[in-house]
Amino acid sequence: MILIQAAIGIIIGAAVFGAAIWSAAQSYLKTGRLRYAHMVLLVLTLAGMASVSLMWPVIATVIGIALIIAGLYGVLIEERWNKLLPLAQAILGLALVAGLPFS
Repeated sequence: MILIQAAIGIIIGAAVFGAAIWSAAQSYLKTGRLRYAHMVLLVLTLAGMASVSLMWPVIATVIGIALIIAGLYGVLIEERWNKLLPLAQAILGLALVAGLPFS
């Protein structure tokens, strides 16, 4: 069971890392609401990672809720397969709200 949890954590981490890099690039390349959405996603993703590193479960839950909302908004405004990257960040938000990194 521990191996499955570790594998899921690694997969989520890799997807979120890729999504964060994508958000950084989109924050620079795009304009308008897509740019701002990716800026918010990047900041919330980094804040979520920091809250896990600092072992702040309450802050992580609040950031997780915001990340779910921002990620789903990103899915709505992003185009084609790019929708998967904000979805990965929304999944990180779900993991934070569920407290998975702290269990």
